[in-house]
Amino acid sequence: METSDEEPELPRGIALAWGVAATPQRGPRRELSIEGIVAAAMEIADAEGLAAVSMTAVAAKLGYTTMSLYRYVSAKEDMVLLMYEQAFGVPPRPEDNAGWREAARAMFDSQLAVYRARPWVLDIPIRGIPSTPNAVAWMDAGLAAFQPTALSQADRLSATLLLSGQAYWQSLIERMYTRAAPDETALEEVERSWEQMLRLLVTAEQFPAVSRVLEEGLMGPESTNDPFAVGVELMLDGISRLVDASQGTLPEGADQRLGAQEPGAAEAALGDPLSAEIEAVVMKDSAAREASRKRLEAETRLRQAETKVREAQRKEQEVLSKARDRARKQVEKRVDGHHQ
Repeated sequence: METSDEEPELPRGIALAWGVAATPQRGPRRELSIEGIVAAAMEIADAEGLAAVSMTAVAAKLGYTTMSLYRYVSAKEDMVLLMYEQAFGVPPRPEDNAGWREAARAMFDSQLAVYRARPWVLDIPIRGIPSTPNAVAWMDAGLAAFQPTALSQADRLSATLLLSGQAYWQSLIERMYTRAAPDETALEEVERSWEQMLRLLVTAEQFPAVSRVLEEGLMGPESTNDPFAVGVELMLDGISRLVDASQGTLPEGADQRLGAQEPGAAEAALGDPLSAEIEAVVMKDSAAREASRKRLEAETRLRQAETKVREAQRKEQEVLSKARDRARKQVEKRVDGHHQ
């Protein structure tokens, strides 16, 4: 099969995200910019959801005509892509000397925080592999979490996608609950109603396993069980088994299946039995979600500033190196002139 040496033409939104698209010359009023357009669109999405975002709505919020926006963003899809990029920002930096499990869990928790702070991100369709700078940076950070292990690159990628997929799925379920019951009292009423309905319909003869779960009170509002918390620990335990197997550190005869563990190991890893219930309540607190959103935005700005500092330092070294070369030539020329 023949291959072309020509570089593929980047979609406008991707090019804008990477900063390689030509931007229009701005007129006398310089308030309008791609950054301003995206910020206004995100404000609308934060307040009313993604469905409320349109080129017309963003233009009205900024005080411009709709057509003026098209000089910067050629389509709504491009604007939404840039909103996704800005919402996620850059990934968190792992703590110094953090092990792979701590780093992986931090990445998972940070993804959850983004979805909880800006649930409209869940309405943006997933279109293939990561293609924007921040999205690639998150995948890179996820893979880097497993750098200390002997896992193959394929297993590192699988583990990264497993955890990010769990964060996405968990966030979808949490938002469904939030939409069904926007506050704690309403949620308890909904859960109690569902539990009573199931108890009425489910019999031990027809659904013996579900019946046992109901009898233990694991599906009602009084339950302290958090299947999400247990689920992510099961995933990390399974990855841990894979890490041990890749390093040849599993004891002889140990079960190397992903997720294999002693009964109760996941619950023990969670520590305080009340922590899951407390976190479930905190998750629904609007002030807590807003505080998390602001913290994420601040961290994003900080890392962007650090990136600019590193780029400035690199540029400075290049300029200094060239200046030293010029100075060396001038001095050598002057010295040679004295010797003649």
